[in-house]
Amino acid sequence: LTIVYRLLFVFYAESRTELGILPVNDEVYNRGYSLESLRDLEQVRLISQESRDGYFFDDSIRHMFRLLSSGHKKNQDMTGDKSFSVRPIDSPLFNDNRLKQLKDVRIRNVKWQEIIKALSLSRKKRFCGRISYANLGVNQLGSVYESLLAFRGFYAEEDYIEVHKAGDPSDGTFLVPYSRMGSFDIKEVLCDAETGEPKRLPKGTFVYRLNGRDRQKSASYYTPEVLTRSTVKYTLKAFIDEVAEGKRKPQELLDLKILEPAMGAAAFQNEVINQLAKAYMTYVEKKPAPDKYRDELQKVKAYIATHNVYGVDLNPTAIELGKLSLWLNVIHRDMEPPFFANRLAVGNAVIGAWLKVYSKSDVVAKPSGRRLIPTEWWTRAPHKIKFYQARVNRSVNDIYHFLLPDKAMLAVLGIKEMKQKYQAEATLMSARLKDWTAAIGEADFQKLQRISAKIDLLLHDCFETQVNIERLTDNKRNIWGVPGENTLNLELYAEKERIFDTRYRRDNAYYKLKMVMDYWCSLWFWEYNDAYSLPTRSEYWDEVEQLLDVSDDKLDKNTLRALARNTGDEQSMIDFGNERMTEEQAQIIMKSKDEILQSTRAAQQSLFADEEPPRFLIVKRMAERYRFFHPMLEFIEVFWLKGGFDIICGNPPWLKLEFDEVGIMSEKFPEVVIRKTIAPDVRAKKEQFLSNDLLREIYVSEQNEQACSTAFLNAYCNYPLLVGQQTNLYKCVLTNGFELVNEQGYIGLLH
Repeated sequence: LTIVYRLLFVFYAESRTELGILPVNDEVYNRGYSLESLRDLEQVRLISQESRDGYFFDDSIRHMFRLLSSGHKKNQDMTGDKSFSVRPIDSPLFNDNRLKQLKDVRIRNVKWQEIIKALSLSRKKRFCGRISYANLGVNQLGSVYESLLAFRGFYAEEDYIEVHKAGDPSDGTFLVPYSRMGSFDIKEVLCDAETGEPKRLPKGTFVYRLNGRDRQKSASYYTPEVLTRSTVKYTLKAFIDEVAEGKRKPQELLDLKILEPAMGAAAFQNEVINQLAKAYMTYVEKKPAPDKYRDELQKVKAYIATHNVYGVDLNPTAIELGKLSLWLNVIHRDMEPPFFANRLAVGNAVIGAWLKVYSKSDVVAKPSGRRLIPTEWWTRAPHKIKFYQARVNRSVNDIYHFLLPDKAMLAVLGIKEMKQKYQAEATLMSARLKDWTAAIGEADFQKLQRISAKIDLLLHDCFETQVNIERLTDNKRNIWGVPGENTLNLELYAEKERIFDTRYRRDNAYYKLKMVMDYWCSLWFWEYNDAYSLPTRSEYWDEVEQLLDVSDDKLDKNTLRALARNTGDEQSMIDFGNERMTEEQAQIIMKSKDEILQSTRAAQQSLFADEEPPRFLIVKRMAERYRFFHPMLEFIEVFWLKGGFDIICGNPPWLKLEFDEVGIMSEKFPEVVIRKTIAPDVRAKKEQFLSNDLLREIYVSEQNEQACSTAFLNAYCNYPLLVGQQTNLYKCVLTNGFELVNEQGYIGLLH
């Protein structure tokens, strides 16, 4: 994929001479280095074996990539030198050390010619024409997105054939070992149109093919431009109308924070950028000269893209393609490669923890004689915290929701066949669930108060660190009509990454808070294999206390006073209104690069001595697998300074989570899909399928994921507005939007 992205970038750069990225007007470059010269060879027949198996294409293309990575004569005095120069592009896109598989692999001419031809020519029925990369937009990248995300590559471990519905391969084909050919009618086997013989994929062949089930699971589908344009137009209408009427300054359009909650190839983000930038240039008082307009417009777009655009997607490939899409949409002469930091994130937009709290009355048990009657906090919805200047605006009698387990956790207990197989583990997990939901007394609540107070302090540390990281890694600001913004950050891309990665050190506030939230999410997805590592409620709280380093000498006066009183008096949360804060009002302590890099280095190993608790290793494994995403933590600067996003746009998938048993089995036994198979035969195939340890692991894994994800999405504490409905991903993204948008913001979602 990285190689494809590189080729797209070079095709685009060569077609846009005004950008000055590549010397396309230089004869030496055009004849000896350019991709355009290779496009001229795309239709040339490679007759000899030497020309087919040679590496002329490979050498030329890799030399081109090195030119872009390292530059050519970039610092030399060019006086009297007619040789061209290339400015290096400091981006991971052209860093060969980022290539995992193809760094040292050489590709033959015949294969490169096929690749160049596929990227150069557009074929429609009998017509064949060249693609114009000068007009490359999100539509073209969207088609790349849709076609790439659903593919999977592997080396064939044995000979394979492809099978399909009898006489109809249009619905797709399935791979099966050649040894199973006798199980299928010849009408179900994909055959060569000329010879009539089955198409055979020999052992060792690299197979890159469509996988529809993976695509459906990731909900990777592209939205046509006409829909993105109209959705964005009406979402932005109120803001732009206020600028036209003089109620807002044009510069305020440059402060709007934008979120696409299922970003894909960044179609909605790009459209918001385009319309906002155009509106800004329309209403700004002083206009640039006509010949400068396009370049100045691109600079405005680049500022919005690199400072105000946020996005989330479950698929890492989508995030990388989205970054490229944004870059190409806003690129201008002398633009440095964009650094998106935390703003474009891989994560599950519907499964994660929030900065929400329960009130004391929701949690503490009610006394009845000598007994305590448990309060069912899991049947109530927590409320979102607010921020005020240098602190979290939270009552001392409110405690964070992710400190409390939920009765709907451990959903694997609802899978009957698994419960029968793991009876001892099921008994233990049921006991843990009963312990988690037991009555909470005053002493328990005081512990939760202490932990919540420490979380407040860490949130401010996290916010302060994020603002400093953003300041040090920001892209160049050079905006038409905004004086004093022409500053250039000279940090190398690798140095920016190094600064950003300090968030993931063990003693960093972000790392600690994310680990606690991941721990809580993991309790929803805990499996039988890890049953004996499942914590009691007391153990959970103790480990959270240890992780956060909770101690009374670091708590605020209100919390200490409440703990000393030990009364049920409620201290109200103060409402400071809806005014947005500046970084100065939030009392940010500015730190240098060296201070940020050194601040956590000395204490990296202080947490849990040399190793983390075994349970935390399970939490990390689950967080990596399910990609838990905590939006108010990940985008904390947006919520602290603005109360949420101004604009939320997108096209979330209308997808209900279901356990597709037949779909899973079709990976091994496609006959259950391509034929009308009766139930007894399906059960027989299922027994065969589950007899294989690896296939059984896949089956159980997907069964657990579906059961636990469904329990999470149906839980009242997570989605109170959807109680009593059949939840799906779209509804969850929509209701999350109400929490993500600020009180003056707008949401535009396509359905």
